[in-house]
Amino acid sequence: MAETEITNGSMPPKVAGAITAVMKAVPKLKKGEKNTHGNYNFASIDDFLEAVRPLCAEHGLIIMQDEESFETQTGTDKNGKAVSWLVMRFRFTLAHSSGEVWSHQPARTIMVSAAMGAQAFGAAQSYALKQFMRSLFQIATGEKGMDADEHAPADLPDSKRGNGSTAKSGTKTADKAAAKKLVSEILACDDLTSLVCLQVSDDFKHAVNGLRSAYPDGYDAVVKEGSAQRVRLVEAEAKQGESDPFGDGEPEHAAT
Repeated sequence: MAETEITNGSMPPKVAGAITAVMKAVPKLKKGEKNTHGNYNFASIDDFLEAVRPLCAEHGLIIMQDEESFETQTGTDKNGKAVSWLVMRFRFTLAHSSGEVWSHQPARTIMVSAAMGAQAFGAAQSYALKQFMRSLFQIATGEKGMDADEHAPADLPDSKRGNGSTAKSGTKTADKAAAKKLVSEILACDDLTSLVCLQVSDDFKHAVNGLRSAYPDGYDAVVKEGSAQRVRLVEAEAKQGESDPFGDGEPEHAAT
């Protein structure tokens, strides 16, 4: 068997070709599950697997998911009640049935309520796989809140560094637009796991760090909005976890 040479983490041609083929064939997913507590429909992990798995098999694409690390975090909700979260990080390996393997291993970090007990690990694994496939194959689901344009961008303060030249003014405008875009992406996260995934992504961190020196006011606004959105989502998910401890979309009731 001929060996495949992978240089500087570049994606092997057969892996890239298989991903492209799946992207071309995967349909828009129907939201086949309903969260009765939140009264909304969503595409479950099974919906994703039923749509993607046959296409991956047809085109020889293999997705392997490995747990890299996990930790628990504790805090309090707005009522002062203690809440715990399980934070898990997964690495994904993409390979082709020919034996080609992409050396780069994309990562996803997921946070779920630890109130689910042992099921929290499975929930985190499923959600990480679902979000990875969604981003990898650009799968449309029609779920609300996933588009930044559905949220009004927050107003950001003007820079206090002075007017400067026309070139500097243009740079300032571009930096302000970049900051507003980051805030819009934060506001588009309608659950805590989505927010965590956004904030730990390389593109987001690079963009935020770029504002630190180029547009300090914008950097502060992005960090502040990120913290505020995290608090809002923690409170919302803690409230939901009280009636849906297993995270299956079905509120639990006391036995009669």
